Amino acid sequence: MRLATTAGIWVLGLWGLQSTVAWGNAALDFLEAELGEEELQAENVSEEDPVEASKKVVEAVEDPSLPTRWNPELVPLLSVNLAPTEGDTLALRGLYEWRLDHGEVDVFGGDGQKVDSSRARRARLGVALKTFYQTELQADVLFEGDADYAGIETLMARVPVGDSLLISGGKFPPPFTLEYTQDAAVRWTRELSPMVAQMVPASSLGLMAQGRSERWDWKLGWFSGDADRDVPSWRGDGYLLAGLGYSAYAIPPAGGDPGASAWHRWHLDYIYNADGARSRSVPMGYEHLLATGFQYSSGRVDFMNDFLMARGDASSAYGLTMTGGYWLMEDALRMVARFDYGKSNDPGGILAGWGVPAGGAEALQPFSYPVMHAGGELYSIYAGLDLFLYDQNLILSSGLEMRTLKEVIDSGDIDSLIWQTGGRIAF
Repeated sequence: MRLATTAGIWVLGLWGLQSTVAWGNAALDFLEAELGEEELQAENVSEEDPVEASKKVVEAVEDPSLPTRWNPELVPLLSVNLAPTEGDTLALRGLYEWRLDHGEVDVFGGDGQKVDSSRARRARLGVALKTFYQTELQADVLFEGDADYAGIETLMARVPVGDSLLISGGKFPPPFTLEYTQDAAVRWTRELSPMVAQMVPASSLGLMAQGRSERWDWKLGWFSGDADRDVPSWRGDGYLLAGLGYSAYAIPPAGGDPGASAWHRWHLDYIYNADGARSRSVPMGYEHLLATGFQYSSGRVDFMNDFLMARGDASSAYGLTMTGGYWLMEDALRMVARFDYGKSNDPGGILAGWGVPAGGAEALQPFSYPVMHAGGELYSIYAGLDLFLYDQNLILSSGLEMRTLKEVIDSGDIDSLIWQTGGRIAF
């Protein structure tokens, strides 16, 4: 609980700093308002150099915010206004994803293992209520098999404080790494990258503050070390999550090609796990986890990557994941490719999984596969196509994934080629 107290002090301090900046901006606005109306009119009618004028136009258009296709969550398709004058809304959230994996896992010097699994990968139903002072309440329940209850993925409240601070509390997946920060309804690939799935913590109880300025954004939170498919306890000392990001947006000069606009964001996420190997939330007993990388968008091209590193008393690992997308048909047909590399100097320090995980995996650890092996070095390449039939609400996908796992415990190296196909419905 000492970590929770420390996190609270940092949150209050950062909020106080933002409040001070806000009061300073308000004072400047008041002084500007005191300028004489005649002086302002004289400035407006004065002649300007054409080059300087064009610069001002560029600055006015500049926007460092995320492109809509980078939104971490899907905008609800089914919502109703409860009180239009106050902005109160109730939205129904749903996600259903079915997938087929077919191929073979070949073991050098041993017998191969066929992978032929098809089932509902995800089935989720929830609600989002936005009410008093834009406070948002969100709950998502997971199902598997014949609509059997599989656990709670999210049960949280988000409270905005001013225009640049957001406080979140409850059970939710911690926003660590670029991929895991994205909700499953908007991820580019059907599964997390192998190294991301191995390192990210389970959905657990936490309290987090997030803020942003014109270009910078930050987050600081504390999460429980417990993991439970329903509601975890406040077990142990938990772990601290801190993050920093910087966004920039470049536009072409006047008269240039609008498609030349480019947006990019750099980020750094860090986790300190005070429970160490006793944590049921942070996998592999990692104590320190680091993820840093950037996102990029320009025209038809999207790209993101993360360098990952995790260290603990019993095991450590590091890796790299890179994912790129190219729109063959704008907002209709996208080609996706992903490369992953993982390495560990500890025996069995790299995990690899094949097949379609159970539908309730997100309620506990994201890493849950029918076929699993442990080794020391991993290479993975995926390439596929996504067909968007109705925005991001209805998508058909198909692709091939090739993996090589070396230094495998109790067997030779493993090679696999798996065909993955399926569809996703989200609202």
